[in-house]
Amino acid sequence: MIKKNATIIDVAKLANVGTMSVSRFFKNSSLVSPQLQNRISEAAKNLSYTPNPIASSLASRNTKIIPIYIPYLRFAAIHYMRSINKVLHKQGFQNFLLSNDGISSEEKIFENILKWNPQGLIIVGNITSRNVRKKLMEIKIPLVETATSNPVDTFVGVDYENAGVRMADYLIKKNYNNIAFVGTSLESKSLHTSLIYKGFKKTIQKHGMKISQLINYKEKEKDNLLTKSQNPGADSMSKIISSKEKIDVVVYADDLFALDAHIFCKKNNIKIKKDISLSTFSGTIPEIFDVNPSITSIDMDHKKVGLLAAELLIKKLNNKTHKKINYIESNFIIGGSA
Repeated sequence: MIKKNATIIDVAKLANVGTMSVSRFFKNSSLVSPQLQNRISEAAKNLSYTPNPIASSLASRNTKIIPIYIPYLRFAAIHYMRSINKVLHKQGFQNFLLSNDGISSEEKIFENILKWNPQGLIIVGNITSRNVRKKLMEIKIPLVETATSNPVDTFVGVDYENAGVRMADYLIKKNYNNIAFVGTSLESKSLHTSLIYKGFKKTIQKHGMKISQLINYKEKEKDNLLTKSQNPGADSMSKIISSKEKIDVVVYADDLFALDAHIFCKKNNIKIKKDISLSTFSGTIPEIFDVNPSITSIDMDHKKVGLLAAELLIKKLNNKTHKKINYIESNFIIGGSA
């Protein structure tokens, strides 16, 4: 049986004092009387209690901790976090990464976050809960989001919907008619891929066309494939090639899927661009430019988004002027795959 660590409440009970007295003692022992100092010290010793500096920091109104909320943990999260850390650490801030990954409710997570009294918050994605949005608007916490057209406070990132429009326009100009689109949780408003898909679909329909085949993996489906050492990129390409409908080009919302589809084609002697074309939205893995043929993509530049999100939050904390909506330029990289 695992022994439960003693808490400040346990120390207060044993010493027969209030928790505030215990808290003051560990912050600065001179703030309590010598008599109480002895009682608290003895109780802490008997319970093997060690104060937690992180917990103390979180409970403080002057905490130098910035929570980073990422709804779904994906490979892109690494690039966001490295850039965010780089900026925040220079300014003396620490951060906590939080994610629900479809398990916990957004409301429960934010209920806990706000108990910490953070100075600011970065959301790599979008807030979907109306109650959370309302609460954040009420408390007016400095906040930066990276995947929304309607931020609670401030947005920085790529115009993801426009990226979808640009990709659709490009493929239509290249005379691709039978188009497949592959992604994960495309209906989820918390992910930038849903905005990409929205812009892409809208443009295709505007030209009197339709997406011939849509493969939209649920998070559980994707995770099940990965635990079997499979990838939705190869799985989806296998399904598309095996289907009766002839597909000209497959658009992947995730560049990792696109890379795996590329590898699948090579292994199965499927000639990319001649038999089937590929395109994607990149920013996670540079290998898509190293394969032959390289994969046509629109670069989401997650590193730059993370960097600017952190810099913008620091500006807000220092009461410097800033724009509410801040778009960064995305690069269209034409490869040999489409």
